[in-house]
Amino acid sequence: MEIDKILIRLEKIIQTLFVVLMLFLILINIGKSYQLKKSTVMLGSEEGFWFLDLISKKGTIVLQLEGGSLYPKLELMINGEVVEVFGDNTEVKLEVNDRDVIEVNSSMYNENISLYIKEVSSNVYGTPTNKVYSFKNRAIISIIRVL
Repeated sequence: MEIDKILIRLEKIIQTLFVVLMLFLILINIGKSYQLKKSTVMLGSEEGFWFLDLISKKGTIVLQLEGGSLYPKLELMINGEVVEVFGDNTEVKLEVNDRDVIEVNSSMYNENISLYIKEVSSNVYGTPTNKVYSFKNRAIISIIRVL
């Protein structure tokens, strides 16, 4: 009879432990999904979200015009959207994400324009630096791979 009481008590302890662990697991998952939803809504805000690097990987690329000429209307596009114009600069720094497509639109000029990728961050791969690109109109410069 004593063994039956011990087994019943052990069973209750195991059941209680199981319920507590399941509740703990549910709370952790709710917290993670809230953080994921919050980081998606805030579009990259790193405020308090330590796992954001797993969601979006970012890098930087510096593009420079060849020859020192200024082209103030020259547009730089990422994924088809204009994100920067050269203005009075010969150099532009872009923040890029994994699998972004970098394009240049020079359709407002009647001459060939040359630029090169001066610098890339250490986590951007497959984008050669110092390669000169000459183009007229719209051209793809690079497809970004951030690791």
